[in-house]
Amino acid sequence: MKNLAITFAALLLIALQSYQVSSQEKQRHLSNTEAFTKLYGYIRFFHPSDEAQKIDWERFAVFGMQKVYDAGSTEQLREALIKLFLPIAPTLKIDSVTAFPGYEKTSFMPPDVSNLKKVYWQHSGVFLGNYNNVYRSCRVNTLEVQQVSDFGSISRLIDANKYLGKKIRLKGFVKAKVNGASNSAHLWLRVDLNNGKMGFFENMDSRPIILNAWTEYEIIGKVSADASKIIYGAFLSGAGDMWIDELRLYFEENGEWVEIPTVDADFENPDFRSNPTWNLNNEKYRLEQTEKEKYSGQKSILISRSINSEPQLKIFEKEPEDGELFTGVLNSELKCTFPLVLYADNKGTLPRTDSVMLSSFMDSLITSTDRIMSANNRNVRLADICIAWNIFQHFYPYFEITGTNWNEVLPKFLELAAEDIDEMEFHNVLRKLIAELKDGHGRVGFSKNITRNYPPIIIDYAEGKVVVAKILDAKLNNIVQGDEIIKIDGTDVKEKMKDLSGCISYASSQWLMTRLLNEELINGKDDSEVELTLRSEKGDIYNVVLKRDIYIEQLLKKDLYQEYRPAEISEVKNNIYYVNLDRAKMDAIDSMIVVLSGAKGVIFDMRGYPRGNHDILSHLSDTPLRSAFFSIDNRIHPDRTDNVELDTSSRWNMEPLKPRFKGKIVFLTNRNAISYAESVMGIVEAYDLGIIIGEPTAGTNGNVNPFKLPGGFHVTWTGMNVVKHDGSVHHGVGIIPDIIVKRTVKAIREGRDEMMEKALEIIEDNE
Repeated sequence: MKNLAITFAALLLIALQSYQVSSQEKQRHLSNTEAFTKLYGYIRFFHPSDEAQKIDWERFAVFGMQKVYDAGSTEQLREALIKLFLPIAPTLKIDSVTAFPGYEKTSFMPPDVSNLKKVYWQHSGVFLGNYNNVYRSCRVNTLEVQQVSDFGSISRLIDANKYLGKKIRLKGFVKAKVNGASNSAHLWLRVDLNNGKMGFFENMDSRPIILNAWTEYEIIGKVSADASKIIYGAFLSGAGDMWIDELRLYFEENGEWVEIPTVDADFENPDFRSNPTWNLNNEKYRLEQTEKEKYSGQKSILISRSINSEPQLKIFEKEPEDGELFTGVLNSELKCTFPLVLYADNKGTLPRTDSVMLSSFMDSLITSTDRIMSANNRNVRLADICIAWNIFQHFYPYFEITGTNWNEVLPKFLELAAEDIDEMEFHNVLRKLIAELKDGHGRVGFSKNITRNYPPIIIDYAEGKVVVAKILDAKLNNIVQGDEIIKIDGTDVKEKMKDLSGCISYASSQWLMTRLLNEELINGKDDSEVELTLRSEKGDIYNVVLKRDIYIEQLLKKDLYQEYRPAEISEVKNNIYYVNLDRAKMDAIDSMIVVLSGAKGVIFDMRGYPRGNHDILSHLSDTPLRSAFFSIDNRIHPDRTDNVELDTSSRWNMEPLKPRFKGKIVFLTNRNAISYAESVMGIVEAYDLGIIIGEPTAGTNGNVNPFKLPGGFHVTWTGMNVVKHDGSVHHGVGIIPDIIVKRTVKAIREGRDEMMEKALEIIEDNE
């Protein structure tokens, strides 16, 4: 027994030592990736060197995580970071956090700057490649290549009838000469269905082509049994050159790939110039047949677009001081220091990196990272956390309101990303990261997400219960409107709501409920089944199994509303009119404006999203109207440390319009009203344009600023700070109705709309 006890103690000691080593390694990995993440954001968004603008920052994030992850000591980490960043940030210094400040300004400031240009970053919000929004970033006093959010595509369409139920494969050889994260080449393949829905679709968004060498690429998909057509082709996104050769389509027959005959798949057509067999969708791009580049045969085709350089002028007046340095802590061991201002001659910023070294470094970003950027790869997952965390760290406007400690969020999610998980699991990790923002616009889309189908019912929340609000299929007679849903696929509905809440970003509890009901609780894969356990009015428990056969776009067309509503513009009682601002376009409202202006009362329904019809408010006021304050943070320093200089120039200005409405005005609103809807309701609230009835709105307003992440993810978030007319907080609060009216189970059973009833009561009592 004594020997057995000694053996057990020895095994326990070995296990404990192994655990300690494993724990230490895990902490080392975490410290390494945390340091890289913070330095990545500092250099990408605030280091003004020309070199830093030439790289693909997405691939750099993946490449960097690969290089620092296994650094075994502080010194190894420091060396790895210097090797990574020095080619693009030649004025960067990385030291121990305890090192005495010793950065000499003479190392980056020329002795005479009188004939040099001062170069530095300015961010109004932050520009992330979306050219149709209000956010801007620039390196002042530089010539930058203008970027474009556009694409030039060639395509071909074939009938799907011969290939129903079969696998298809698109193959082609591509060479790309592109520079910058927003510029890339792609193949694409799509299957359209008879019912108007889209079947299989892949456009290589998660694995864009950037390699400047002939390489074979392929897309494999399936033709659904109800497909109508197959469309395929190639496109250049942004600017650059894309050469294409041997673009061929195949179907699978008895385990073999059989080519589908198509015209000029090898691009050798001798009459291409006078009678092209492929056409381009966008006149801003150029399509030509060329003999200079080809994979095989004599010719290939080239899609190209060149963009001129434009001088970058100040966005606002504030700027860093001459010679100003920034010092940031990277982890518990290391800090970085770099200048926020550099000086430039006619050839670019000073000092310069060796051009051969920079070119070699840029090539290594492509050759050392996977061609397919999949979140099944740990380095891609870590890079996604790095990119997303930094965007919010430096530019999210609501941390002071939400109270989120964003620095504490970083290690938690780097650790989750480092775990051995697949891309579908990581999608939820990203959703949880965005949920930490407490932003109603915060979402993470995924190109492979296929859970967008719904059973033929609409659900609502009333008196603490999830209930069936509408039945969309008249043949569905085994379920009753108003019955309570108590379980979904065997899981208690309240437990399911609690679990799903962790993956939903919301500023208010009311918007959380909207997301749960409209997007999360009962949706799933196309044609999958969901089992509901329900409680009837009498208390009887019963189960139903429903097929998810309604696609989200179809649901929107059918009638997404939980309550029954009148026609979009209609007379609901004698000389009392109803206008659904979620459906009625302004020209339809204008056609009825004389009738509406003379009505005894008008009920405007804002329990959704307006249709560009906010000009109706100008008919309700004798004085000019202004929207709430839409404020964009102007920043020149990292970590949101500026005394913020706000750009408030984007407020709406609305002059009174005739005819002026004479009757009683009532607005209906609830938790479904978000963003643009809250801009409209904010004006109603501030100028007292009518009585507001219903429930508080979502509490999230301001233009979104979307961006993409490697692996096929797409993130949206709010990039500006919106406060109410009186300067009070809107985020997380919303518009509070004058009269609170909540849904009841009884009214749902009876098909009644309590808010409409209250509005009619108020107008009729006004006589």
